[in-house]
Amino acid sequence: MAEPTILFNSSTGSDTQASGAGPGTALFGTTDASTDGAGTTVTLTAGTDLTNVATDGSHAIFLNDTTAGARNFGKITGKAGSGGATPTVTVANAFGLTLTNKSWAIGGKRLTLSGTTSKKLWMNNSSNGDALAGWILELNSAFSDAFTERLNLVRAVTTAAITIRATSGYATMPILSWNTNDICMLFTGTGWIVEDMDLRNTNGTKASTFGAYINTTACTIRRCKIAHATDYFRLPIYSAAGSCVIESNEVSSTASGASGISCVNTSFTRILGNHVYTCGSHGIDIGSSSSHAQVSGNLVRGCSGDGMNLLPAFLICVANTVYGNTGDGIEFNAVRSGMLVLLNNNVTNNGGYGLNLHASETALTYFALPTTHAGNNWWTNTSGQCDVSGIIPSSDQNLDPQYTNAGSLDFTIGTNLKALGFPSTNLPGLSVRSYTDIGALQRQEAGGSGGGANPIGLGSPVIKAA
Repeated sequence: MAEPTILFNSSTGSDTQASGAGPGTALFGTTDASTDGAGTTVTLTAGTDLTNVATDGSHAIFLNDTTAGARNFGKITGKAGSGGATPTVTVANAFGLTLTNKSWAIGGKRLTLSGTTSKKLWMNNSSNGDALAGWILELNSAFSDAFTERLNLVRAVTTAAITIRATSGYATMPILSWNTNDICMLFTGTGWIVEDMDLRNTNGTKASTFGAYINTTACTIRRCKIAHATDYFRLPIYSAAGSCVIESNEVSSTASGASGISCVNTSFTRILGNHVYTCGSHGIDIGSSSSHAQVSGNLVRGCSGDGMNLLPAFLICVANTVYGNTGDGIEFNAVRSGMLVLLNNNVTNNGGYGLNLHASETALTYFALPTTHAGNNWWTNTSGQCDVSGIIPSSDQNLDPQYTNAGSLDFTIGTNLKALGFPSTNLPGLSVRSYTDIGALQRQEAGGSGGGANPIGLGSPVIKAA
């Protein structure tokens, strides 16, 4: 059975006369809906034409019950009596029992995500919201909403995610803003996906502001912009749980001592394809008690700390471009304790070492653990390639990446690093050659396609055709 997609329009929607899922022109009534003794059959305004109401689960009814914790949104699975004296719809999950004199709506578009009744979709009591597995909350292009409290995503789902996203093909990214010195978007229920949002904080005090705070497992934040020049968060993305995906976001925070993407006590976290820049501390920071992380395809530049400060416990760090950070390019903040894959990273122009192990390793101990280290480039890092001798293998490079124009955020590499990523040589017994460039940003040959045009962090102009 289908699940509802609740549509929102911050210019033309209604929080009283629309459910967001149903006919484009909403059906609604005032103080005349009632429920049966099971709460699953809703009797509507006499004469209501239900012809265009679907019963496959894709449409939903909004029933305005102000009782604390009472369900207000229900997926429609049946209908009867269209146009008659007692038209009814059946819902999959019960409303309050034997209700009377309630206003109702089916279809149209909702006005706000933060409003009193819309809020019940994502937090109707301390552990649940009305949205269920597979539901989608979809915001129109140029949607705008100002929150006065946390957007607390509390419903936990396991069979399918609940998604908050911009409408497909949007022209202007939806903006969600908060004027609070607090956590702003809090993931407390498993299985949420947030996509294509511009998150901002307008409060003058930033000391305790978090953009997206992931405090549970199996959640994803993808293609979001959390990087406004003045309306920023002290900590744009903070994860304190495992099995989460942080992908293709644009992240920045100029707050002193603040990292762009911070992970503490996490496991199996994937940090993929993000653009992280000008942060007050590290760009990507994986800290205490974390393990099993994948950090791949990110561009990290201009941060006041290290580009990446990582806990090397079962770490995959592949194809990142780390440029012009004040500290080290990549720093390991503890002694190696598990598998390491360090491949095809382009680490250049940083103020410390390219790779800093704090002399806690020797070449013997470094490679004694399961280690794949090859195809990286360590160029013009102030303190050198690595603080421990014997670590950098012959497959690594120390070459000018010939960025097309780093000052204009065009980090497309030149011919110096062409096809030098691992694997870069013929495999035994084969006549073909692999073609892998070092770093997150791949070249595009003349007359070719793809390569430099691939997006990273919202598709912002950090990758351009060569």
